[in-house]
Amino acid sequence: ILNGENERYRDNYTFGYAMWVFVTTWEVHGKRIFAPQVTDWMLGCAKPRQPLDWFSKCFIDGKNGRPKDFKAFRKEWSVYLDGWWNDPPEKLPADWVKERYTSNNGGGPSSPIVYDRETWPWTLVRAEPLFGQHHARDAGHLLADLGHDDDAVAAFLWSMIVDPRTPERDLRLIGVLESAGADDEVWLLRRRYEGAQEPAPFTKKLPQTNKFQKSLALLVDTEEGVADLEDDEVRERSGRPLVRRALRADHDTIADRLGAAPLTADSITELPAEGLQLFVPFSEPEWLAATAEWAERDLVGYEERRVEGLWYYDDVHSDLHIGRHEPRKGTGELDRASHQRHAFCYADTWMTAGRYRLRADIHITTAYVAGAIILGHERYDRKVSFGFSAGDHQYAIGKKEEFDGIESVQWSVGGRFERAGHLSIRDGGTHSFDRPTNSIAVELLVDDALVLCFIDGEYKGSYRTPDGSAIEGYVGFAMSRGAVRISGASLQRLDRARAAGLLGRLPHALDLGDSSVPDFSQLAGVPVKGLPRSPNGVFAVWLPLPELDAEGDEAERLEQHWEQLERRTRRYVSKASKVLSKLEARVPLHLLLPAGVGEELQSRMRDLAASILTEDAKHAAQTSLDEIALRKEDDLGRTLTDEEESTLETEQFQRLIDLCTRPLHIHLHQGPGEAGWTSENPTGTDRASFLFIDPSGVVRAQQLPTTSPNATLSQWLRVFRSGEAPSPERRPSEEKR
Repeated sequence: ILNGENERYRDNYTFGYAMWVFVTTWEVHGKRIFAPQVTDWMLGCAKPRQPLDWFSKCFIDGKNGRPKDFKAFRKEWSVYLDGWWNDPPEKLPADWVKERYTSNNGGGPSSPIVYDRETWPWTLVRAEPLFGQHHARDAGHLLADLGHDDDAVAAFLWSMIVDPRTPERDLRLIGVLESAGADDEVWLLRRRYEGAQEPAPFTKKLPQTNKFQKSLALLVDTEEGVADLEDDEVRERSGRPLVRRALRADHDTIADRLGAAPLTADSITELPAEGLQLFVPFSEPEWLAATAEWAERDLVGYEERRVEGLWYYDDVHSDLHIGRHEPRKGTGELDRASHQRHAFCYADTWMTAGRYRLRADIHITTAYVAGAIILGHERYDRKVSFGFSAGDHQYAIGKKEEFDGIESVQWSVGGRFERAGHLSIRDGGTHSFDRPTNSIAVELLVDDALVLCFIDGEYKGSYRTPDGSAIEGYVGFAMSRGAVRISGASLQRLDRARAAGLLGRLPHALDLGDSSVPDFSQLAGVPVKGLPRSPNGVFAVWLPLPELDAEGDEAERLEQHWEQLERRTRRYVSKASKVLSKLEARVPLHLLLPAGVGEELQSRMRDLAASILTEDAKHAAQTSLDEIALRKEDDLGRTLTDEEESTLETEQFQRLIDLCTRPLHIHLHQGPGEAGWTSENPTGTDRASFLFIDPSGVVRAQQLPTTSPNATLSQWLRVFRSGEAPSPERRPSEEKR
């Protein structure tokens, strides 16, 4: 390392820190023997010379108590290192550690998070960058600014290979492609952000696909015609509803990819989606690990100590072993030694976006293990990982003589996004077993951007990518400590079940067009349907349908209903406006009104909400006008006259009102409202709620309306308040070009 010849450059950091403290502080008989030489050594390092020779000349010269040769130097170095070693109760740090050193730096103010996206970006954490990473993106913007559209497209496509998904880049690419008349590519990119409403323009170029779709539709129609009439009632033959539903699911899966309309459900009553299981004909058969080709490569977090070939597949028992080269030779079920070595292997089958699940039994074969199941592996620095650790570390390192089995497993799930940690997007915890065990049954259910985690059949947690990008790529297993045996590993596509409307164990979406709603107390991480997305996220106020009286004169009922709705609209819109103002969140207010109250009352609620926001804007404008007047007086060095104040108000007040008026967007929902609420089952959304929906259309925060936002709502609003809006259009003039 002193010669600069160590290939594992990361070792230089640990060694360098230790050596720096050693040469600047190490004492012999109360005297710092190396410290006087440090300045000359540092200055001399600027000149071309052999590093180890120069180091030896400065610190191993036999003068003033310094060692005379490298052997003596190493002896002092070993005493220094051993003095720090802490392994209680047998080994404690040397007395001089406490006497000479402290970890207390005096403290200081805590460092707040810097929210601007250049400092704290939304992109993935970078490892060693690929050639062109970020530069290709910036080149695309520059070439587009200069009007070189073909070159800009080439640069943006290069960026799509080496950079993570970024809406700003993709939206700029859409603009360049539109000007070039590339309708097919524009449609594909818009579909990524749910901006493609019409069918794909390239559908006419796919004659075989179109024929296949027509055939599926014909089969569905045929199946609908095979019902028997018994006692003047339509009755299905056994199995027909399942066949018809499966055929429709296949048709609608392809239709969704092409932006075409799905087939409508037939008039014959079908089993509800919740009553159907995820089995054939709705699911493809599972394929086991034995049917896949397994390979290995580098993976961030598992490459520093990676040992090539530290895994093998047992064809006899169809088991995959990670963390060892060959079968164990000892008796018993596990080895005591749990070596700290990295290994990673993956099934060489690309899992495309959609719904699929992985199931595996993880058998622990060393006293302590730490590893992960890897999803969405695209390259060495792209992954979503389900991490696990279990066992007895004290027994593994020889500090205990009894191994009591594994009573719990630590787990975590997350990706590599910069902002994920502070926004509590990652999930994790502890799963305890009923009795000591050496195996863990894990199931990971992936649905586009979401992964649900189950241990021994019990739901533990979930992770959803912050940008809404699908979890697609290779699936594999990694180890950083110890070894495991993976048995019964299987993958299964569930896309047909998804198209058939079978949720299984997936969370129910908050669909504005559906009268069935999820539990509002558990909305975090739930997708929202029927609400436009925004790059700054959406702040919404859910106003429920009150329990209205259906009897009496229509005009009287209308006014009675309005009294309830007016009171609630005024209360909750005012509170929402105060929350957004308090957090300085310049985002629109989205008001979700109950469709069941009728158009007239909806119109009154909309007008009332707009008037409340206008009044708030007038108060804010008056405050701003006073500040402008004070600045004018400071500039003039005197008080403004009445005429000057009147002129200033005429010129500025309406402009300030327009600037301060918060945009209002109205949406209707079909929620059940108060009539569906009970104290035992609060899914009826009896009370209004504040919701924050991120740019990918997922609820990230929810709370009952108050003027004091909770920590989660404050965090998300602050994140998207600060620098998260797309950059302004960069359209230079012809002269600038």
